[in-house]
Amino acid sequence: MTVDSKSLLQGFMIAGVMLVGVVMAVSVSTDAAGGLAAMVPLITVLLTLLAWARPKAGLYGLAALVIWVDEFKRLAVYFGGPFSTTVFQILAMPFIVLAALNAGFLLNLMFRRVKIDRVGVLLYGLAAVIGFAIFFKMEDSVAARGQRAANIAGYMTLIPIAYTYLKTFDDWRRFFSFQAILALPAAAWAIKQYYLGFDQIEWEYARSGLSKVHYAQMFGFEHPRAFGFFGSASALGCAGIYCAYSWWHMFRYRPKRLFWLIAAVIFTLALVASTQRSILFYPLLVLLFAYAFRTQVRTGLLYLLIFILFSVAVMSSDYLLNEGLDNINRAIASDSAWGQQVLKVSTFSDRLRGWQRLKRPESWSLFGTQRELVTSAASGIDLNSTEYNHDLINKILINYGIVGLFAILIPGVFALRPLHRAIYRASDLKERNDAAFTLALCLPAILMSMVGGDNFNTNPINLQIWTALAGVFTIRHATRFTQIQATATEPLAAGTPPLPQAASLR
Repeated sequence: MTVDSKSLLQGFMIAGVMLVGVVMAVSVSTDAAGGLAAMVPLITVLLTLLAWARPKAGLYGLAALVIWVDEFKRLAVYFGGPFSTTVFQILAMPFIVLAALNAGFLLNLMFRRVKIDRVGVLLYGLAAVIGFAIFFKMEDSVAARGQRAANIAGYMTLIPIAYTYLKTFDDWRRFFSFQAILALPAAAWAIKQYYLGFDQIEWEYARSGLSKVHYAQMFGFEHPRAFGFFGSASALGCAGIYCAYSWWHMFRYRPKRLFWLIAAVIFTLALVASTQRSILFYPLLVLLFAYAFRTQVRTGLLYLLIFILFSVAVMSSDYLLNEGLDNINRAIASDSAWGQQVLKVSTFSDRLRGWQRLKRPESWSLFGTQRELVTSAASGIDLNSTEYNHDLINKILINYGIVGLFAILIPGVFALRPLHRAIYRASDLKERNDAAFTLALCLPAILMSMVGGDNFNTNPINLQIWTALAGVFTIRHATRFTQIQATATEPLAAGTPPLPQAASLR
């Protein structure tokens, strides 16, 4: 009797699955922290191996993990007990899978199974510089520095990874649709939280004190803000990008149009429930940017308008802080509870204090002043301090100075230029509109994070920003391939001898 290698491999796989099942059953039944907590190492190992061996499948696994990890954390604590180790292990899961995804990608690069272009190398280098700068320059614990470096720089590496394995625009569209579908229940739950209140799981997790952010969010305000299945109300801002994507998908493609209409309505209602002013208008910003990006002239005018408006806001920050915001509040006052919260523009004062800081000459140094936020014993942060800032530009200037700011802006501009060229060189109108929309989907979020709240450190917003940007690269690569094909098949001029077949393929 002989056994072939295929049957032997299948036997080992079946035995391995049975072993994992037995280990999982024993862990779930004996772990003091409960069954869900016991599953964390097993889930992490499985997704890590998947990301390392099959990076494309790992992208899907990471997306599911990032979008659902905070709700899994709450459920594990509620059903298992308030163990801090449970929270640390669960929050570490996305970082471990992200590291494995990068390891698998770099391994494939070494063995020439995939290729990376110059822009991809630039993005990888920029992510490495940002990660090292955050980890070695920040004044905080090792865990906090590592977490922030991974959230900001680590997720940036998803751009070259995503557009390497998502080779066509349809591949990217399926991946981003997968994200939106996963976020849909979380958006629906946020609507439930806004209209019907929070459930026992959310209150118990907040009372445990395992998350300072969650505790402050639930008990620090008169009316806690909805957050869905995410980690905070700010993280619910991811509904802005998914909302714009759902409306676009509904109008752009016929199949499953009813589903995407329902999804678009749910995400729109989630934006209303989030009570976030900037995110509420995000789909309109995407529409404006997509319209402007279709032509070179309109693109230049849009960037000029953004620069002018930001300069005016910085120069008028003193007036706006002293009396301008109060005048606007009185002009747009609302009687409804939702209107009072959303239309109350005085909360923009934290951003204005950062913009006010940009006016002072002492804020601009070559290598940074190292003057951190002024804190008070009572509130932790003194919002009225002249040193307070809320935007990423100020944080870079404080820690790294003008050199650090230009070290970020210059590579960013060099990476952005080929994407705009890809839009202008699109082979047809539909491809141009798709490329313009995809860039418009993420760029406003990048700009808003630079001049306002730093969302690069917020899951799943960092995931969706960088993977949305990868969609433009897939169109760029498809456009370049089409142009190369057109050049290769272009008829030769009369009298020109044809090249040998081998030479034409080099």
